[in-house]
Amino acid sequence: DIETLHSFEIFCGALKENKKLEHLDISGLTIHPFMVIKLAMAINNHSSLQSLNLSNTSISNLGVKYLCGMLKSNTTLKRLNLFNNLIIRENLQDFEELLRRNKGLREINFNYCNLDGDCVRVFAEILKAKSCLTNIKLAKEDITIPAARALSDYLASKPKLEELDLSNNQINHETLGELVKSLHKRIVFKKWRFPTIKKLNLTMNRLNN
Repeated sequence: DIETLHSFEIFCGALKENKKLEHLDISGLTIHPFMVIKLAMAINNHSSLQSLNLSNTSISNLGVKYLCGMLKSNTTLKRLNLFNNLIIRENLQDFEELLRRNKGLREINFNYCNLDGDCVRVFAEILKAKSCLTNIKLAKEDITIPAARALSDYLASKPKLEELDLSNNQINHETLGELVKSLHKRIVFKKWRFPTIKKLNLTMNRLNN
């Protein structure tokens, strides 16, 4: 309602003036696209913000587009949490541009964002081309065989990735087989001169089928 929007605008004004805030958590608050614009403007050139938690905010596709557009020039944000929001194929173009321009971002949480297999495949291809991420969360998505192949290609491209969450994806042995080669090289062979994966989450999958 109007009162909520006005209150949020006042909040964003205060946020813009706070130069020491490092972590912002507004999870659970339903965010209207207008509110996303105000929030993005407030944190765009923020000099200290390192993590932004927007989980369970029902952020719209348009809201995601606004957010990515404004965060492209942010130089301090390292962690972006979008847990349990709907991310569609068109939004991946926004994230591609964000990752191309923002070299400081290290973690994206897409857990429970309902990415279908094609979206996971496209996101993996984007990561391979442009990403400096060290932590990626993709729980409860649709990891199809083509998606797993794209993720395997990404892992084999020697990224800086240290943590990967693929839990609760109903991954079976056939799909896992597409990931094994690159995962095995990263975890076992020390001759690969880049960070090995320190944390790999495969819980709640069908690996015994």
